[in-house]
Amino acid sequence: MVDVSRRTAFQTLGAGALAMAATDTASGQIAAPPAALPPVFAGTHQPKPLRFDPAKLDGLSERLIRSHWENNYIGSVKTLNMVETRLAAALADADMPPVLYGGLKREELHRTGSVILHEIYFDGSAATARPRAPFARRSPKPGDRSRHGRMISGARACRWPVAQAG
Repeated sequence: MVDVSRRTAFQTLGAGALAMAATDTASGQIAAPPAALPPVFAGTHQPKPLRFDPAKLDGLSERLIRSHWENNYIGSVKTLNMVETRLAAALADADMPPVLYGGLKREELHRTGSVILHEIYFDGSAATARPRAPFARRSPKPGDRSRHGRMISGARACRWPVAQAG
């Protein structure tokens, strides 16, 4: 059995890799990346439609929700698609400075997070959207409890100032 040290093994592997590289450059062929790579930066994201009627959402106006969906969410989807197509072009350009590529990757991360969080927000809002009950306000009556859990007295129930007996 031959006793091979780690140093000898690395020297042998290095010499073999050098010989392979010299053979490729001598024949004029450059090793191409595998053709079966998935289209990572396809830029084909589509905005999801709202799954609820914004008019039935309590606490927020329909105009506010629609404006947020159209401007913020759809704007993030369009920008994400644009950034991904620029990233694909940056990968194809060998002379592209790494700093520009890093900036595009940061913007991609920012827009991806924005799209995902908007989709979670709108899906969660769909669960709370329900038909609004007619607005009916009644005056408190003696024996009712306030929002703090205290019993409402007769003087407070009528909401009129009561003169103190002197």
